Amino acid sequence: MNIKMTTKIITKKCGSVSFKRGEAYFKKNAVEITENHDAACKAIVKSSEDFHVTISRTSSGEIHTACTCPKLSSFTLECQHVAAVLIALKERQSGEHDLSEGFLTLFENKKKSSGHKRHFETRSVMDVEFTLKPIRTTDGQYLFSIKLMINRRRVSDFRSFLKRVRDGQTYQISRDFMYDPHVYCFSRETNDVITQLIRVVHDEKVYREEHSQEQELKELLLIPPTSWQYLQPLLQGSEDVIINDAGQLFNGLAISENLLPLQFTFDDDEGNYYLKVRGLQWMVVFLSYSAVFCEGELYPLPLEDCTRLAEIKVMLERSGASKIRIPPSRIGYFLEKVAVDLKKLGTVEISGSLRKNI
Repeated sequence: MNIKMTTKIITKKCGSVSFKRGEAYFKKNAVEITENHDAACKAIVKSSEDFHVTISRTSSGEIHTACTCPKLSSFTLECQHVAAVLIALKERQSGEHDLSEGFLTLFENKKKSSGHKRHFETRSVMDVEFTLKPIRTTDGQYLFSIKLMINRRRVSDFRSFLKRVRDGQTYQISRDFMYDPHVYCFSRETNDVITQLIRVVHDEKVYREEHSQEQELKELLLIPPTSWQYLQPLLQGSEDVIINDAGQLFNGLAISENLLPLQFTFDDDEGNYYLKVRGLQWMVVFLSYSAVFCEGELYPLPLEDCTRLAEIKVMLERSGASKIRIPPSRIGYFLEKVAVDLKKLGTVEISGSLRKNI
């Protein structure tokens, strides 16, 4: 609802007793806003029964309220249920302001801070499959994990297997299959990846502690940022890579130099300005790798742009919103400064109605 709401205004309209009771309803999540428009709002306050509240604003700016609860004719102030809804509107306005200001700070000026195949080979080349999967660590960042399948059998202890390969020893992969370096070998491309993964084991030890599922840890490696720059081109050139993104499988590690499939739209609705964001919910932001994964492709980004995108995603996820409300006093700055920087991340559009208004 497009009307300024403060604690002082609510207390004056409802009284201190109703305000405190309304605040208790709000803190118990007993307020459900069912409709919210510029000039009117409807809500349900859950108590011993459901009370329906309507808040409306006249053209002169006066606030009219109605509630289905029984009210004493001698009581001139608004009830606790109305107070609860007004408090919910106030908190929602505060959240929109914080989201807008937090988003804006991202664009203000800041200081930038040997198992391989030989030429004459008599050994059998093994069928290998690497599976990459985004893993969220306890600090909220994302890393790729990698698992290994050999001859369609899962390697259950990846580190032990790599140690045996390094030392030229056998390894029992399953009951019916044993890796023996005198009998089996890797293709040249696979061997390059395996050699690099042997180096990864030491570097990823510190990152392993960020993941809590110990059983799963045995069968996967986390790829640290220091190792990714060397491993990425090897995986990119391999035909044996699958990416598992939330159960959706993609063949190969594809690198894209195109803009992200991300759309930012500046729009207005009866004098209210918004920035709508579409496509971000499908993206995994790898801040540690300075890259974004989306729909089977990895998009390298400058660290500054990647950081902004990661923070925008967190802001929107925390607010549960897909658009950011922009105060009228800031719309000019958003269009002149923020829109320019957003063009580095995706496509930017300005609605026809907003163009007319500005």
